[in-house]
Amino acid sequence: MTLVMEAHQALGSAIPLARCREIQVAILNRDNRPGVINLAILLGHSTALSTQFYLGQRPIPSSQPDHFGFKATATPETLRFSIPSSAKLRDFNQITVLFLPGQANYDQGSKVAIQQFQLIPR
Repeated sequence: MTLVMEAHQALGSAIPLARCREIQVAILNRDNRPGVINLAILLGHSTALSTQFYLGQRPIPSSQPDHFGFKATATPETLRFSIPSSAKLRDFNQITVLFLPGQANYDQGSKVAIQQFQLIPR
């Protein structure tokens, strides 16, 4: 069984999805175990819990084999998630982040912190 960590961020008010072209997630990676860590984003609305929009997953660059190295300090990174204009979700007030470790680290939590989200307008 793979250990998947989740982080939830509630927003103060709903944001129309049609106004956003991208969400940028700034992170700090302190994980020193070899193995890819993917980060996935789900957008949702608190009044429609069953409706979520999956933006996909991206690998954390410093966790990839060709970029991996021991980190004496946390590595700051930004992952970008495009929002298609054809999204079925009208607006959102919740962001869920999933940390998806690769096979090598399936049984331990990732040492990654979210610093901030930035919504990029269309």
